[in-house]
Amino acid sequence: MALSSWQKEKINMLAEYQESLSELYTYYSERYPEQQEFWLDLALPKLRYADWLRLCLRKIEDGKYRYNMMRFKIESIRTGLEYIRKQIRDVWYLEISFPTALAMALSVETGLIASRFYEIVDPPADDALGIVNGFKTEMRDRLLMIRRAMIVQSHSRVHVG
Repeated sequence: MALSSWQKEKINMLAEYQESLSELYTYYSERYPEQQEFWLDLALPKLRYADWLRLCLRKIEDGKYRYNMMRFKIESIRTGLEYIRKQIRDVWYLEISFPTALAMALSVETGLIASRFYEIVDPPADDALGIVNGFKTEMRDRLLMIRRAMIVQSHSRVHVG
């Protein structure tokens, strides 16, 4: 299937969104060195998702994946990407507390673009079982990781303060 330029742009923007999240989390790992491993554990999978999305372009054009063109509105992706880019700029210029960074991460990770990016395509059943279920499992694990960090953070503030 030949993809139009706007269809390619949509998938590439989804990939950029994932890369931008990785960049934001990497900056958080520098900003909060005590939690560096936590933030890098959030950042690294995002790069793999971006690579997978770009691979989808070839698989769609080769007829191996069906493009789910109505799944995301390009305006929503663009708005989400602009939000993440603003967060990246703010990391160095604003005082962002660790709890605020956690809340932002939870908000983004539960959002439609980050949590369902793989729905841009309908892979064949054999790919869908392995790849999509793997993404879902990783996302569930990341959400648990963020929520646990929020609980630990709230308990430490209660005991310290």
